[in-house]
Amino acid sequence: MATPKAKSITQQGRYEPFELQVARGQIGFHSGVNIFGYQPSIGTSFTPIWEVTSAYPAYLTTASTFTIASASASDQNAVVLVTGLDANYNVLSEQVLMTTSTPSGTTVGKYLRINGLTLTTPGSGQKTNVGQITATASNSSVYAYINAGIGKSQMAVYSVPNNSEYDFTQITINTNNAYTSSTTLTYQAVAYNNATGVQLSVLQEPFINNFIVTKTIPFKFGPRTDIQWQLKASTGTVAAGIVVEGYQIFNVDSGNT
Repeated sequence: MATPKAKSITQQGRYEPFELQVARGQIGFHSGVNIFGYQPSIGTSFTPIWEVTSAYPAYLTTASTFTIASASASDQNAVVLVTGLDANYNVLSEQVLMTTSTPSGTTVGKYLRINGLTLTTPGSGQKTNVGQITATASNSSVYAYINAGIGKSQMAVYSVPNNSEYDFTQITINTNNAYTSSTTLTYQAVAYNNATGVQLSVLQEPFINNFIVTKTIPFKFGPRTDIQWQLKASTGTVAAGIVVEGYQIFNVDSGNT
């Protein structure tokens, strides 16, 4: 006898956690935004936790066409989802068919910000991307990467869309720095609001190995805010991964959903 399919507890009218309802798209104008970052060699200067050891490039002041390209020809005909913001900080995304590899790549529409890259279809005969995939602006700066074999960008960099807010609820940073090490790590979140022209270093916190913040009251970043979750070591280098959890909430009348 076949086992009947269980119905959603929401469909049955029972209680379901708010967080799960948001994840299932059942709360209007709300979406969950989880930001992941990884860097195997964080040094002694503040940098965002992302694919390269250098600082994030200067933010664009005008929207730019971007070239999506891979270092491997095996990624030809792969499809990459580009998510970001347009010239007015409204959400912009598109699926990009990578018809050629480095250096020519595939050109996509004009973006002011790139918030992420995700491989949605691998190249023929592949399960993930074979080469590093890059999103390069017309100024030749790379604003997002997908490292080889990863399938998704891993950068603790995010820009809040127009007519919305980002309320983050938890940050978790894990490193390979030993608890007995004399090296200390310092975390900070840097937020620049393009509407007000104000930059804030929201928190500077020293720690040794792991760092976890769970917010009872979410911390709000307003619209058009560029955020970087940064880390530095007092000496040497460390590997670090970060997870930032939060909600993106749009104004009801914005139409930018």
